[in-house]
Amino acid sequence: MLTGTADDIGMASVFKLLSTARRTGRLEVVRPAGSATVFFDRGRIYHAHSDLITIPLGERLVEMGALGAEELRRAKDRSATTGRALEEVLQTGSGVDKHAMQLAVRAQMKDAAADVVTWEVGEFSWESGRVVAAEVWVDLDVADVISETVGAELGTQRSESFVSVRSSAAAAPPPPPPPPVQPSSSAMATEV
Repeated sequence: MLTGTADDIGMASVFKLLSTARRTGRLEVVRPAGSATVFFDRGRIYHAHSDLITIPLGERLVEMGALGAEELRRAKDRSATTGRALEEVLQTGSGVDKHAMQLAVRAQMKDAAADVVTWEVGEFSWESGRVVAAEVWVDLDVADVISETVGAELGTQRSESFVSVRSSAAAAPPPPPPPPVQPSSSAMATEV
């Protein structure tokens, strides 16, 4: 078992290590605001969950246009009355296309993994060989998750920086023009 803190090493480094070493197992990360679990198979992410990702699967399907808002409410009612998980109800009784479900689950897991990569606080533990039976198997390359996450963060930082520079430039009055150059009396004497 490998344990440590994100404060010391950073989660992106942990992900790179597990990917490069082509490890299979479970990575658990706990921070004050929530926790996450990421499963790897030979260095690739195949399942991820983060408490801090706030878009539930049903809402994601509605955003994608694969499910209507009323259909989602009915599926939630069926889930509550039958005790079956909402994901199971959505897959079996709501008419959601299997491909759309896979895309939504993949997006959700990618968001979860991308979220954990950016964590700078928290404690992690790695347990080799631990697997989960995933109904939808995603195959995420760690390098892609990291580069997309870092690229998105840099883009946000650049946009914020650009807006900041632009708004401060718009707020500041232009500098006054330089005073006109007055010829000196000695220069006038030379010209005459």
